[in-house]
Amino acid sequence: MGVKEDAQRKFEDAVGHFEGELKKLRTGRPTPEMFENIKVEAYGSQMALSGVASISIIDATLVSIQVWDKSLVTSVAATLQSPDHNYNPQIAGDNIRVPISPMTQDKRIQVVKVAKEAAEKYKIEIRVIRKEFMERLEELKKAGQLPEDDFEAQKKQLQEQVDGANDKIDSMLRDKETSIMKV
Repeated sequence: MGVKEDAQRKFEDAVGHFEGELKKLRTGRPTPEMFENIKVEAYGSQMALSGVASISIIDATLVSIQVWDKSLVTSVAATLQSPDHNYNPQIAGDNIRVPISPMTQDKRIQVVKVAKEAAEKYKIEIRVIRKEFMERLEELKKAGQLPEDDFEAQKKQLQEQVDGANDKIDSMLRDKETSIMKV
């Protein structure tokens, strides 16, 4: 695989990870992604909630968690009540209902700030990837495997890939910010 393809794959991975981070953030409505990576004590180890239950959204203020093994219901409920998550689950058999209160304006601003911090983190990751691939191009040029014209062309293509990845991150951030701030 060439330098250009390797770089593109790494840029796409970084953008994909950023997208995953954004899905975990709360918007005006609850989403299953808010809950699926919460770690619960199950069978003697920590497991993701999505591995022991199905998560569905009933409406804008209520999430239903259907635990597959009834013996885990209290463990899941206790995890949701913990200070880390601060939910108020209501147990009904093997089903847990989690009421979600509407976000305040202050909370919305705080979540947008977290989204912006995540965007900056992934832009830094993209710059690190760019530096790594620029060094690879320099090595190829010094070794005589890459002529000056090709070096300049690949350097330009690499910068275009960086710009494209950063534009995707900016676009995703704008969309998420709009979604968060919408009342």
